[in-house]
Amino acid sequence: MSMSKFLCQNCHFLASRARIKITLEIGKKSTGECNFSRVYWRTITTYEQHVSLARPLATVVPKRSLFHTIIQRPGTGINMPGQGLKKIDKNEEELKEQKSPVLKLITKWEEEQKIGMEKFPLCPDYKLFIRIIIKLAVFLFVASLLWPEFIEMVSDVIEEPVSNPAVISTVAKSPVVYLYKAAPLRLVSRIWGRLTDMEVYTVLRPVVYGAYSNLFSVNMDEALVKDFKMYKSLAEFFRRPLDLSLRPIDSTAKVVCPCDGKVLSCGKIVNGRVEQVKGVTYSLQKLLGPLVTEPSHDKWGSEEGYEYDWKSGQAPLQNYHPALMKDPENNDLFHCVFYLAPGDYHRFHSPVEWTMKHRRHFPGDLLSVNPRIANIVKDLFILNERVVLSGEWKHGYFSVTPVGATNVGSIKVYEDVWLNTNRLRFKPGTYFETNYGESGYEIPKGEALGEFNLGSTIVLIFEAPKETKLNLEAGQTIRFGQSIF
Repeated sequence: MSMSKFLCQNCHFLASRARIKITLEIGKKSTGECNFSRVYWRTITTYEQHVSLARPLATVVPKRSLFHTIIQRPGTGINMPGQGLKKIDKNEEELKEQKSPVLKLITKWEEEQKIGMEKFPLCPDYKLFIRIIIKLAVFLFVASLLWPEFIEMVSDVIEEPVSNPAVISTVAKSPVVYLYKAAPLRLVSRIWGRLTDMEVYTVLRPVVYGAYSNLFSVNMDEALVKDFKMYKSLAEFFRRPLDLSLRPIDSTAKVVCPCDGKVLSCGKIVNGRVEQVKGVTYSLQKLLGPLVTEPSHDKWGSEEGYEYDWKSGQAPLQNYHPALMKDPENNDLFHCVFYLAPGDYHRFHSPVEWTMKHRRHFPGDLLSVNPRIANIVKDLFILNERVVLSGEWKHGYFSVTPVGATNVGSIKVYEDVWLNTNRLRFKPGTYFETNYGESGYEIPKGEALGEFNLGSTIVLIFEAPKETKLNLEAGQTIRFGQSIF
């Protein structure tokens, strides 16, 4: 049975509209092929079907219309069965296929289908299956990255941000600091957080955690769980619990160290200024924000003709300092700043027995809190993200402020489930705050307060008698539970 290919002149209009490839298999007669689109096709097995497809052209399109003249070649006459067939050379057809990028793509797809049918009978289009799997994996990865943004949207509904320009740092910044702040440190911290939350294979855990321990001098002898294989992720290893039996809390001390770390600065607060490092200070008012409650006394430096709005935080520094205190005549405000290195214990505890009444979360930058950076960047602890936990102890005001840093945007407070740190976006001069009720939380000395995802900084601000002498000095290495005074 001899077969030859013909070009169907009668189907030009129909094929261009329906984008189908028509193949006529009419026994010994011929095989007609439409010369329009070959992207989609179907097989016409009878001559009558071909005629039924071509015949509507004779009725729909007038013979003498301009459109009829354009779509029909001269000399073909009215579209009748058997007319308009022209023999096509096989080499000419192959040459057209070689030049057409669409036909090349179709041919390649057909070849892949054949290979797929041979190697993967259950899924012939295996490459499409692989692409779907890859896209699904990418979608799940992006969804996991955006999940915190969803939580952030929910938390914004529960906690509306408070705007207060008084908490914005007004210190002039050098070009180096501007460049440093422009770096995508928040994005890097979020990615780092996702990576550290990923589960590590059990076989690799001793290698990964062992290398980290050697690099940052981690003392696993003090960990409650000493077996590396028990920590599913790097973040879980960072937040490893401490064997408290090896760290007895000094029962004779009035205030103990809340964490493991290094003392950056300590001493009295003078005129509302806190020492960041030697020779560099920052505003106490900008660190803590406006007063939470109205001053309990009138000995805070009020001036005649000056009305102090304690909620706005706009009071001069020399007034804010005594207004924060319970007994400014007999007490002073003291500060202690502790730097937690990456190899240190990453949880922080209560330094005293106190009542935690208020939480204020300041979204901010995530600059490094390394002592070398603290010497360069002024107002570092005001620029960075921080959570101020404030309340009272037996001598008056008391606060613990964990400060975020690069790769440490995540700050967790165990008693506060709504705290959401390391937000994707934030507006300078805004913060979120929550009152823990009139009675607050009674926190015993040494109880765990929260944790970091990596090393960072803790700032203690507390009221104590004026004759108080701290058992600390800048640069000293200290451990949780040791006496401060």
